Parts: sequence; structure tokens; C-alpha cells
Amino acid sequence: MADYGPQLAEFQHEMFLEMLENDGVTVLARGLGSEALIHNFLKVHNHEAELVLVIGMSSEQQSLHSGMLRLSGLNPPPRIITADSSVATRHEEYLKGGILFITSRILVVDMLMKRLPTHLVTGILVGNAHKVEQRTTEAFILRLYRFENRAGFIKAVTDSPENLVTGFFQIDKILKALWLRKINIWPRFQKTIINSLADSQPEVVEVRITLTKLMEAVQFAIRDLMVACLQELKKARPALELQHLTADRILFDGFGQLLKSQLDPVWDVLSSQTKQLYTDIRTLQTLVYRLHRDDCVSFYHYLMILRASSHAFNQHSLWLFLNASEDLLVNAKLRVFADKTTEDCVQFEAHPKWLKLKELLGEIKMDGKMPGRTVIIVDDDHTRRQLEHFLREGAECVLANRFKRYQAWRVNEKKLNSIVLQKNRQGSLQQPKGRAKRRKIKEEREKVTSQVPEVNAKDVIITDDAFLDSAVKSEAKDTFLPGNAENNTEFHKYYSMMSSDSCIALYPLTTESGSGNRVGLSNFLANFRPSNIIMYTPCLATMRQIEVFSSFARQRLNVYFMLYDGSLEEQKYLTTVRREKEAFEKLIFHKQNSAVENDQDGRLGHRQEQERAKHCPVATSLSSRDARQAQTGLKIVLVDMREFRSSLPSHVHEHGMVKECGLLLACFSIIYFKDLVPITLSIGDYILSPNMCVERKSIPDLIGSLNSGRLLTQVESMTKYYDVPILLIEFDPDKPFTFLDELSGDIEYKSTMSKIVLLVKSFPKLRILWARSAAATAALFLDLKQHERQPDAGIAVSFDAGNIDAVEDGYASGPKAFLSKLPGVRPQNITRILDTVPDLLALSKISLQSLQEMMGVSDGKILHDFLYILRPSSNGYSLCGTCMDFLLSIPKSPRGVRSFSYA
Repeated sequence: MADYGPQLAEFQHEMFLEMLENDGVTVLARGLGSEALIHNFLKVHNHEAELVLVIGMSSEQQSLHSGMLRLSGLNPPPRIITADSSVATRHEEYLKGGILFITSRILVVDMLMKRLPTHLVTGILVGNAHKVEQRTTEAFILRLYRFENRAGFIKAVTDSPENLVTGFFQIDKILKALWLRKINIWPRFQKTIINSLADSQPEVVEVRITLTKLMEAVQFAIRDLMVACLQELKKARPALELQHLTADRILFDGFGQLLKSQLDPVWDVLSSQTKQLYTDIRTLQTLVYRLHRDDCVSFYHYLMILRASSHAFNQHSLWLFLNASEDLLVNAKLRVFADKTTEDCVQFEAHPKWLKLKELLGEIKMDGKMPGRTVIIVDDDHTRRQLEHFLREGAECVLANRFKRYQAWRVNEKKLNSIVLQKNRQGSLQQPKGRAKRRKIKEEREKVTSQVPEVNAKDVIITDDAFLDSAVKSEAKDTFLPGNAENNTEFHKYYSMMSSDSCIALYPLTTESGSGNRVGLSNFLANFRPSNIIMYTPCLATMRQIEVFSSFARQRLNVYFMLYDGSLEEQKYLTTVRREKEAFEKLIFHKQNSAVENDQDGRLGHRQEQERAKHCPVATSLSSRDARQAQTGLKIVLVDMREFRSSLPSHVHEHGMVKECGLLLACFSIIYFKDLVPITLSIGDYILSPNMCVERKSIPDLIGSLNSGRLLTQVESMTKYYDVPILLIEFDPDKPFTFLDELSGDIEYKSTMSKIVLLVKSFPKLRILWARSAAATAALFLDLKQHERQPDAGIAVSFDAGNIDAVEDGYASGPKAFLSKLPGVRPQNITRILDTVPDLLALSKISLQSLQEMMGVSDGKILHDFLYILRPSSNGYSLCGTCMDFLLSIPKSPRGVRSFSYA
């Protein structure tokens, strides 16, 4: 890394000292250098005698910080531990000391299995602290750490103050989950930060761009549609707290998640129209974003795709039937065509930002600011590619290529519609519904092969002469030469850079994979050292990062801040500034007036004792006999390693620690119980006792497992090896505790509830538990373990689900169990049936005479009458449709569940 990484501005140095001095969560404004703060903190603690764990970071953040530390030449170098690392390798890395970036799921397993010497850990650094809640794995790790190590530090960093004040006492919940008492607040308006950055401010030129009249009309139409959808949503659900959900907040990316959190508790009882309103609001969000980002052809193409898909899939979006929708479509069309009634005359509207960008590049070159390096910061990788093609090839060529794609889509759409209409008239095409309809449309689209008409340059009419300025176009081509400016291929991965002397780089804040690239911007600027920065898309965090970079640049830095004047883009930027300021004001008020428990950080051990004693009777002295029983009463739960992706292991450990570890002996010394054992289970998810196995299913997983037949195999495995197989159906606590959607229609063998009934009838030993949340499940586990022996991990691992079809008598257990439940089948005749008939399907085709020879006259007739409807037919008798459908619906395992024999 360049010298930027280790450097700290004056205000960052104060942050760093405050972070070193006391444990706490550091909350700073976006763009003020959280990555530099973390880098220097880790650099101080990188020593063989110390072991510092870093959790809560994304893979991109881990790669960035570990790479920066390696370039600093630290010894030992920082390491990243993932699931690919073996157990022995992880244990060795722990003993080496230094800085370890580790995924939370691996760390919690190693802590429970005692592979990590927790008492030797110097401390834990938590990134993205605003995401830590009581149910997260990071909170589980910190609880385990504090119970075994009260001397080590816990530091947390976040640059998202809005998420700390969203919700009821959210900051208190986060601090408690982090085991911290103190919060360090660093807003942009703090006096130290203002004085530190005042002397090195870059020269900022605010470039206000006027929207075209057609773009203004489109923007007003979209805003009217947003307001209409919100009003309809509030009318449909007046009981919900939707007052704070205004049209201004729709502009933010997190609005969809906020609205979904309000609707989730009643989602199952919402009408289809209300659910469609939620989808429409998300669609309008995308339209606002694409209006400012895309060219006129791409925006109109996307709008037509939305309209066509709504008709094709019969979605009936409300916004398509409003008057503002017609204005939206007409004005979007006039940006591409000269007449709103036809598509014969093409007349592209100039993209305002494209014109202004070329003008800025020309001014920079004419003013002699080139050959200094110039960076154009864009929002995403799509915009980067768009601008790269524009600056290389010119707007005429780019728009012509976009229009060719639109024409190809129109030809395909017309051919598809004609094919469907022709088949409908012939009566050969049934009207499919739901997934079948979408699958049919997809198949028809794949059959259509379009011949795209050519679009000549003379057929393309540009409304602005600046697009045809050959001098500007030639300058762009000369500037953007595919050159050898930077030989590093990774350097070209995230942005486009051409020409070594006079170079322009395009830097996307979001990469193709959808991951954020903002954390690497400071490092990029320090390495690239541009003289001119053009902010193509307004971003508050990016502007702050440029300010911090300017304090170290020691050169003249020109920043061009491009913004649509009076647009929703400007409104979104100003609202972002206001929301951040209000969030910091709330945090300051909370810090001044809130009361925090003296030992919330667990340094004194009082909080640990309180959590152990929770739900327990008042501690009294126990006799020596009771003490010996308590010492031998270890409560063990075997947990499958894959279950640590959920929050249930954390709740089970917390409840087990509270109820079983809170026993005080006569000497009042605390006994710790090993209540969670992570292992790899092939049968079940949780083993509560030698006879009790639990398979946990969330609602989506339950439906998918029933449809695929995987649940049948899992239950069959549990039934064979355990006396009490349990199917746990766990609901999301933020969603309704009901199967209302499943029970609203007709009961048939394909419905979820019918499949559950058939599952219980096929396996009478199966027990089903319904849990409202993970916390409720943990309480159920504690009740189930009362008076039960503890499970043996070695025995549980030895059970093989792949060998489920093999039984002692040589027959497959699943089909044999199903056969034993049929009418007329008795222990006296089941062996003869198994030896004579190969599988269940063959049994359903045997005649009455053959059945009576195998089973006896009476029993054979009973089974035959159950399988067949006695009515005349050409083949003698016809099989009952319901029985046949059920037999055919039995899924096949790799060895064939329907087959009786194990071969």
C-alpha cells in the first residue's frame, strides 16, 4: 500500500487514541476513514505475543485490510481463515498469534469445541457493528468470549449511524449484544473534524445539470405514481404504522426492506392487490434510478419490458392503470421517437450528463490540467461500461447499438404474440397458470429466432449537435487508448484506465458481483493520485473520502460535483445528509441521558452471574449429595455443523447456560457445563438424547423438502435409528405463526398440509413440534431433555443415512412400513408378499386371484377392494385414481424407496 494507509489525519489520530484507550463502539460518519482507523489499530496489535480476532466483515473488507497489512510488511502477516482451512491448520494459526480474519460460523464452532484457547485471546475487533443483534452469530461469539475471558478487549466500528437509531431502543440492544458500555461518536460537524479538514479542502465545482423537459415530465409522473401507490397501501392496511413511510423515503435503497418489515407480520393475510402494491413501489424505485443513469433508449426499453411482462404474467400492476402511467409512457417514448403514435422516425434525446461530461473533459484539457490524471467516479459497473463505450465510440454509435437491441426485442415480442394468438384461435393452446404459464412463455420465446433489422447511421437523427462534434469525439478516442499504462491486471478489473501520460480512470462504487467497492476507494486514490475527480453520481460518503484524501495529497485537487438540478437525485442526496445529521443528534442525546449498567461489558463478572441466574430459583446452599448430582448432570446437545448458519444454536446455548449452568454449590463456586457439541451429522440436525433426534425445518425449507421428497428420506432415517424422531417446524418471528395460505384452498394430496398428514400416517412414531421462534425452540429443547440420558457423539456420527434401505431382514424399511399399513396386510402374510412382489407399483397391478393365493381369500379381497374400484372395463377392473396418484408420488431414493428388496 502507499503511504496513505498508515497515515492518519488529526481527527483520525484522536479517534485512534480513543479507540485504544477504552472498549466501545466507534460511530463515525461515512467516508471519514474507517478503513484507515481499523488498519492502524490492527497494525499496533499485530504481534506474535497477541492474538486478535476480526469478525463481522465481508469478504471484500477482509481482503482489503489483509492486503493493506501485508503491504506494510508486518510480521507475522495477517491471515484469513475460512471453511476451507482444516481443523489442524486453524489450531496452528491460533497458536501463532497475530491478526486473524475469520468467518463467524467457523469461529463459534472452534470456541465450542475448545480448539481456540479463548483465555489467550488478546481481543476481538467487530466490523459493521450496526448489524450485530442478539440473534446473530457475532453476539454468540462475544458471549462465549466474555464468559471465559474477562480481561481481553472488545472493539467495534461502524459508519452507519442511521441503523443504530432505527427501531425501539436499538442502540441499547446493539451495545448489550456487543458487551460494551461506551459509544464514541464522530460526526462530520464535530469541531475537531471541521478544523482538521478546513485547511486542505479541494477546489469543488458544483456542476448543476438541467433536466430536459421530457425527463422532468417522466420524473413528475414517477413521483405521482409513488404517492398513489403509498396512499393505496395505507388505505388497504390502515392498522399498520406507515405514517413515516413517505415518498421522500422511497428514494433510498433500504426503503424496500423497511416496508417489508412492516408487512411481514401480516403478509399471509394480505390480499394479492396489497402484495402487488409492494412490488409496484419497488419497481418505481428502480425507474427513478434508471431515469438518471440510463440513456433514453435503454430507459424506454426497460419500461416496455415491464409493461409486456405485466400483461404476460397477468400481474395487473396498479400503476399501469393510472393516468400518470400514460404520461410516463408517452414522454419516455418521445425521448426516442419523433411521434408518440408511431415508431417510424427515430429521434434520440441527448443524455444531459453525457454532454456535460464531455464538456468538462474538454475544459480540463484546454486549461492545461492534463496530462494530470483524472478519475470519473460512477455508481456501478453498468455505468462504467456505458461511459467507457460513450467516450470511446461516441454517443451516436452507443445509442444506435442500444436501439438495435430494442428492435430485436420488439421483433421477438411480436412474433411470440402472433404465435400465442394463432394457437389460441386454433384451440391448441391451453391457458396455463402460475409457473406453468411462465414456463410456457419462456419455451415459446426460446423457439423464436429473430432477424434484427440493420440501423444505418443515416437513419439515426440526433437532436443535439454536440453529439456529432467530431473534434470532441476524436479527443475522446485519443485519450482512451487501450494502452499499457498499468500492467497490473487486477488494476483493470475494477475500473477502466487508458493512456499512460494523459489518463482517465472510471471507478465504479459497486462491482459486477453486486458487492460494494467503496471501501477500496481511499486506497485507490492514494495509489492513483489524481489531479481531477469528476463525481458522475452524487454520493455523500465518496465526497468525504475525497476530503480526507485531499488532506494527504499535497497537491492541487479539483473536484467536479455533477448533479441534476431540482431532481429526485438531488433530493435523495440532501435527504441523506439530513438523515445522517438527525441520527448523530439522537446518538448524542442518548449518550448524554441514557443509563448503562455498571457491568454491561462483563469485566467484573456480575453480568455473567446474572445471566446464569436468570429463570433460576433463588440460590441456596446445596447438600454434598445434590452437589455431586449437579456435577454429573451434564446437559449435552449435539448440533450439526450446518445449523450454525441459523440463530438457534445461540439460543440453545444461552438457555442451557442459564438453566443448567446456574447451579451454586455449597461453596458458591460456579460449574460450567458443556451443553453444545458441534459435529457433522448425517441424520438429523439436533440430537437431544440417545432416543431423541430433531430435524429442524423453516417454512420455505419444509415446503421444498416435501416437494422434492427429501423430507421423506430424512424421516425414514430418523425412524430407523431413533425411538422418538421429531420434526421441528420453526417459524420466522417476524412473520405470522400460521399456515393460512396452505389451508385457504382445497385439500388435495399435492398441498403441503396433506403431505404432512400423509407423512404422519406413514410414520406413526414421528412427532411434530411447532415453534414460534428460535427462542421458543430452545425452551422446548430444555423441556424435552428433562430426565433424559445424554447423547453420545460417537454413536450419532456412526449412523449412516445412505444405508437406510438396508435392514436386518433384507427388505427396505420405507416400503415395508408402508405395506404393513395397507388393509388386509398382517404379520402372517407380509413376508410372503415381500418375497413374491418386487415393489409397490407391481402390487397395485396384481389380480384378485393372485392376491388371494398369497394372502388368503379374505385378506386378499380386502386389499384388492382398497386398491381397485369394482366396475366393468375392458381390462376387468380399473385402479383407483387417488391410490395410483399417491403411489406414483412416492419419491425414489438412490436405492429406490418403492422397491421391497435391498439390492
